[in-house]
Amino acid sequence: MRFFPATVLGYDERFDPDGKPVILRSNQSKKGITMRQILYLAMPWFLLLGACSNNTQAAKTSKADVFSALVSHLPSGADLVVLVDSAELSQAFMQLLDGFEKTPIVAENPELLQMWKTQRSELDGMLSMAKTKAGFDPMKDLHSGAIGVWLEPNKDPRFSAVVSGKFPKDILERMQPGATIRKIGSHQVCEMGDGMGVALVDDSLLVAAEMSNMEAALAAKTSLTDFKKRHPNLLAAFPKGLLFRFSVSIPDWVRALGKSSAPGASTLLGLGHVDLDLGKDLRIQIKTTTERAAENVKYLCEGFKEVMIGGRNIFRAYAFLAMGMDLGQLTEFPPPIRSALNNRKAILKTMEEYLAEFKVLPKVTVQGRTIVLSAPKEAMTGNAFIVGILAAIAIPAFMEYTQRAKAAEAQAKMMQLQMFEEAKRQEDPESVRK
Repeated sequence: MRFFPATVLGYDERFDPDGKPVILRSNQSKKGITMRQILYLAMPWFLLLGACSNNTQAAKTSKADVFSALVSHLPSGADLVVLVDSAELSQAFMQLLDGFEKTPIVAENPELLQMWKTQRSELDGMLSMAKTKAGFDPMKDLHSGAIGVWLEPNKDPRFSAVVSGKFPKDILERMQPGATIRKIGSHQVCEMGDGMGVALVDDSLLVAAEMSNMEAALAAKTSLTDFKKRHPNLLAAFPKGLLFRFSVSIPDWVRALGKSSAPGASTLLGLGHVDLDLGKDLRIQIKTTTERAAENVKYLCEGFKEVMIGGRNIFRAYAFLAMGMDLGQLTEFPPPIRSALNNRKAILKTMEEYLAEFKVLPKVTVQGRTIVLSAPKEAMTGNAFIVGILAAIAIPAFMEYTQRAKAAEAQAKMMQLQMFEEAKRQEDPESVRK
């Protein structure tokens, strides 16, 4: 069940004839693992758990105060701002992993459960390596974060970020050994390449920005009043259990693209800004500037609402079809996967646990030219969790099947070449020697 590729984690893995994973050798001493790999691997899970989390731990300090302090380090004018409650995110992430092990389709299939435990052990090892490399525990020592993104036509996006947490004093040297360390004001700044720099402020804030903006980011003098002009709802009341808040102010050059005759152009032309809260519940608020755009967005949100509702029925249908077609009899699947597909009671339990009838349906409301799509946890958890289970089971099985097929194909071609060479040898021994 490969959520994280074994080679990235530092192992070469194969399956024995019974389909059980076999670790051949460790290559950690050769490759190790980089902070970039950790971030890339963690991000898909963080996005998934945002829809699955049920964490409602109360913050000791006002979130508005915490995020206001972080936003003051972001240069003004960002088109996209993302606020992240890292502490709740980490806790929800671990709850998601623990919950997966207790899912009936996993817990009631010993072979599949063992595959998951092996994968979980590798993940724990990766997190341990990250802690050793960075000098802090990414699951416990990060508190909150803010990211600003600037969009420009025909250019790569620019970004700046600030994260609060408990960091070691030598974090800059640990992040990129041998990197150039410059001094800006009273702060040490590590040049990371591509014009980016990272600095530690008061041992509790890690600031990342373009070197040209680093002095302003370290000064933390950005006016919240100016920021709120582009993102009026950025620091509005935070609901319990919030993991992410996205605020998008559509740039004028993007809106100008709506002047074309392409489908959706009138919607793009009339977009103002978009706010999204993701956590225990989902809430998307889209403000438009024209009646036509408001009408279009309303229909789009109605479509998303129906997808959430219909997704439950679609996944239930897939489960029934899989059982009815006896997919567990396919010998191409590894034994643990076949065992899970044949355990119909576990599949039905999983369906009833995560794909039961909604207690509260998603809804779309219209307030003038502002459209709001809200969905409770029940409308998201099942779909997101089942997607995770399907990915965990189907994708590795498909990859393994593909690898075996390619290996068989390569072996067949080698045999053909050998037969061709032998025929040529018999026909003209001298030409083969040449």
